[in-house]
Amino acid sequence: MKLSNSVAHALAAVVQVAANKSSKPLANPAICKIAKLPERYILQLMRRLVKGGVLESVRGVAGGYRLARAADQLTLADIIAALDPIETEVGLLCESLEPASQQVVRQAFEGLEGDAKRRLAQIRISDLRPAGV
Repeated sequence: MKLSNSVAHALAAVVQVAANKSSKPLANPAICKIAKLPERYILQLMRRLVKGGVLESVRGVAGGYRLARAADQLTLADIIAALDPIETEVGLLCESLEPASQQVVRQAFEGLEGDAKRRLAQIRISDLRPAGV
């Protein structure tokens, strides 16, 4: 299993937002500067994280982002679900097998998918710290 660049960048941004000790939301340029992330690209990810219920967006001059829930209630699984849901695709592999064998392979991949989701759900944002802190 490989973490996509989108997930890695989004995780870095969310960890920065979680580390914000101010009551004010953290602006996108500040997040990108601190985490050394590309601003325009991160803005797209932030929108998806807001839509996925990971972050809240605050409009206005003093606007920015804050966590939608407490850091101990957000997990790596939440971030991945908002960006790149874990899906197993075994269709092409299974087409060359008899139906009973197809079922065996599908069940194995479904088990792997379930295991991965459970493990990722155990990694809380509150347990992660940004580099240099």
